[in-house]
Amino acid sequence: MHTLRRIVSVVLILMIVASCVACDGEKAPVTTQQGTENPKEIQQVLYDEEGLKITFVRAFEEPSINGVFYLQLLVENNFDQKAWVYLDNTSVNGYSTTVMSAVPMEIEPGKKSQAPFIISFTNLDTDSLDGISSIEFTVVAKDAVSFELLGETDALSIDF
Repeated sequence: MHTLRRIVSVVLILMIVASCVACDGEKAPVTTQQGTENPKEIQQVLYDEEGLKITFVRAFEEPSINGVFYLQLLVENNFDQKAWVYLDNTSVNGYSTTVMSAVPMEIEPGKKSQAPFIISFTNLDTDSLDGISSIEFTVVAKDAVSFELLGETDALSIDF
């Protein structure tokens, strides 16, 4: 049992480190594994009501990490409480998928976050951003203390 706890701890630490490495705060052009400039960068407001404003920033691959891509959203918490924000009901090109980010965004009232969500190419019909034509998801916000639902969007869609 003690060994299992260590293994789970190491896996969680590696996931957190991977998500931190992917979000270095720079705005330089991102390249795909094929070395071309990433065409998946658009500033598009997807939702702006009920205490949340959600803007699509970009989808990108990190050349040093295979099998995943990152979906970067700018999320503004306009609720009066600290919110945990995560994606649900996610699909890529019509294929259901799971967001691999282990920790939801934690956003103070009146603040913003644009930490990327990690999505695996496993079970999708493509293995690169070039093959993605649409991403659909809902965004859920819960009170970070009581875990009560603060808000949930209808399905949001990003078409490339």
